[in-house]
Amino acid sequence: MKAFAVIGFSKSGKTALIEHIVKELKSRSYSVATIKHVHGKKRIDLADKDTWRHVKAGSDLTIAISDSETLEVKPVKTELWKALWKLSKFDFVVLEGFKTEFYGVKIAVVRDLEEANDLLDPLVIAFTGKLAEEVKEINGIPVVRNIEAIIDLVEKKAFAPPAGLNCGRCKYGNCTELAIAILRGQAGVKDCLYITPEVKLIVNGSEVKLNSFTSSIFRNVIFGLISSLKGIDTPYEIKVEIKL
Repeated sequence: MKAFAVIGFSKSGKTALIEHIVKELKSRSYSVATIKHVHGKKRIDLADKDTWRHVKAGSDLTIAISDSETLEVKPVKTELWKALWKLSKFDFVVLEGFKTEFYGVKIAVVRDLEEANDLLDPLVIAFTGKLAEEVKEINGIPVVRNIEAIIDLVEKKAFAPPAGLNCGRCKYGNCTELAIAILRGQAGVKDCLYITPEVKLIVNGSEVKLNSFTSSIFRNVIFGLISSLKGIDTPYEIKVEIKL
């Protein structure tokens, strides 16, 4: 999975750009998922308002099904890294917003130089928007008008981002520095110790060696079970003991 965010200020054209991005990625035969940041505590807009009556009544999970689509609604906030982890099977995940919460490459939609300078970030790989009519680059970062050129860039530069927990366990010290190193080709997502943890299986006091595939199965199954439980902080170490 590769992920990238489209960032910008309100009414800058982020959603319209993402519509074109998704269409272009699909035309190149990629599977695509999207995540949108809804600011504040306002309700996510739904065409079927009766669905919200279920949620407001106290349902822990509401599933709306029509002839053409299915929508799941949970009355809880999901951390971004958990949402990305659930979408790891997709070729690309496109995020709208998450200027500070996302540790991957970003496309900034801007209307003028002031907005561009406000959004300047080591992980911004391109600017686009109204400003593209006036300049071709800002601080060495290209200003792109053509949607095909934007997709060419993300094909080359997007990557699976680190978890974004800033746990300080990797040699880079924080997720921003690790993401910058990945973008420069000096590191990989495997350097995120939270995403690629050590898995040990001990049976009757003896360690059983696991290959990377088996290790990832243990990790994903156990992590998936634990992340669905309520009242548990972000886990850094998990120990499971089974006595038969």
